[in-house]
Amino acid sequence: MWKRTRTIASALALAAAAAGPAAALEAIGSRLEALRDPGVAHAQPAGVDADGARAWALGPVAGFRGEVTTWNGVPHVCVLDAEGRPFTLPPDEGGRRPVGFLVRAMAAPSDWPSPHREAGRTRDLAGLARLVEAAADASGVDLDAEGVAFRLEGRAEEVTYHVIWRPDGERPLAEGEHPGVLHRERKIRFTRKDVPVRLVGVYARPLEGTHTHPGNPLHVHAILPHADHPGSFVPVRTVGGHVEAILLGGIDAFSVTTGR
Repeated sequence: MWKRTRTIASALALAAAAAGPAAALEAIGSRLEALRDPGVAHAQPAGVDADGARAWALGPVAGFRGEVTTWNGVPHVCVLDAEGRPFTLPPDEGGRRPVGFLVRAMAAPSDWPSPHREAGRTRDLAGLARLVEAAADASGVDLDAEGVAFRLEGRAEEVTYHVIWRPDGERPLAEGEHPGVLHRERKIRFTRKDVPVRLVGVYARPLEGTHTHPGNPLHVHAILPHADHPGSFVPVRTVGGHVEAILLGGIDAFSVTTGR
């Protein structure tokens, strides 16, 4: 059970914020279940609970037809149009899309730290993992026993993300073929350069392989302004999905939700 939201004031110096209301990390469904049966669907939970806590969540749309990234209770559900271009559904519509699996942290709204521009060693996903590990260690969290969620605002010199998109009439699995082979074929990749970015992620060794990729406890989604709407984070003016690679140019804010 998560009970604190801690804020990191710098990528090099960790400054913990005051403890916030209770929060919880919730795992819905599983990656393995969805891979074995793409028809598996779980209702997407509400973004705000009765106590006013807001969701920070990530996972694929049921049927592997899009990506869900929930930022401060607002679902950004990115899908593809008929030409294979990414776009984000209005939140009320996106929030009704079921999910194949999802990891969600509920946390009360809190202020971001004062803006700063300190990239430090945090430039790529490996550096981001180290930053999360350092934040968890500073909070006394045993990452072998529990996971943490994080959120980041900054600028990416370059980011590559994919939107999972299972095509109509997908070929059947060959005899003895692992479902992961088809899953890799469903990843439609996009690369953007010099763009503001919001990241939502989890670092969860206990969920490794079930809600993250095998051998990697980190699962990160990005929200980016649509190329036609530079600088906008209004949901319908954004795109985004699962981050495969990123080169950060600066961090304006970074927070980790930890638990006890």
